[in-house]
Amino acid sequence: MICTNMEKRWFIIFKAMKRTYFFLFLALSAVLLGSCEKAESVPGSMAGFNFYAVFGLEIISGDGRDLLNPTQTDAIQYSDLQHYYLVNGTKQLQNHPHLDNPKHLNIVAPHADPDSRYRMTVYLNIAGGKDGDEIASILEYGDRKADTITATLVRTTHNISYKDPHVNGVPVSSGFYILRKN
Repeated sequence: MICTNMEKRWFIIFKAMKRTYFFLFLALSAVLLGSCEKAESVPGSMAGFNFYAVFGLEIISGDGRDLLNPTQTDAIQYSDLQHYYLVNGTKQLQNHPHLDNPKHLNIVAPHADPDSRYRMTVYLNIAGGKDGDEIASILEYGDRKADTITATLVRTTHNISYKDPHVNGVPVSSGFYILRKN
């Protein structure tokens, strides 16, 4: 088809250029995107990382009173709590004043539910361990008997967590436990 109208010629040329630039853009995109590395192969990559190393405790007396509630007469006081990591058979006191939770634990007040109790969150030791290592935390409460939390460390490319938790040698099905103390 021969075009005699100048506008039709420019339109055809423009259309051809547009098509050329589009294919050039696609080819360039394919080359650039094909040369990207996957996130797994980049050392230290945190893309899609799961980090879960907390354990929850509610501590109640033999008659059902909440021992973490500061209004109770025989409540466990935060100042009396000592948290140790057991590393290679040695107790290491957790006291880091520069952190938000210097003892690597905190006590959280109950939510709106009037039947709920205070809860202690214990941050387990995951630093430096390998997949399958046993991790242990020892909680001391002043003159009360100490408690031990143990678990198996799970460490993969995109995950640091734990499995098989135990409190004082008793298997626990999840990361939460109601502990009875006298």
